[in-house]
Amino acid sequence: MMRAMLLEFPQDQTAAFLDRQYMLGESLLVAPIFAADGQVTYYVPAGRWTNLVTGATLCGRVGSRNATCSPACLCWSGPAR
Repeated sequence: MMRAMLLEFPQDQTAAFLDRQYMLGESLLVAPIFAADGQVTYYVPAGRWTNLVTGATLCGRVGSRNATCSPACLCWSGPAR
């Protein structure tokens, strides 16, 4: 099921303003890339997140990140709720 970030992280005040990324299923954070050059800015809530393309991990309260990606979207696997 696709859900707005605010529904998955109601205590995170930043999640209320995220309109270009969403949660898919229990633990996938999806940040679609709309720019032709592959640039995307996305927000990573607190927790342990693993990039499904690179295998990189992020822990704790990460906040906003910038990336250049070739896939159509950037996906992170995070903690199941």
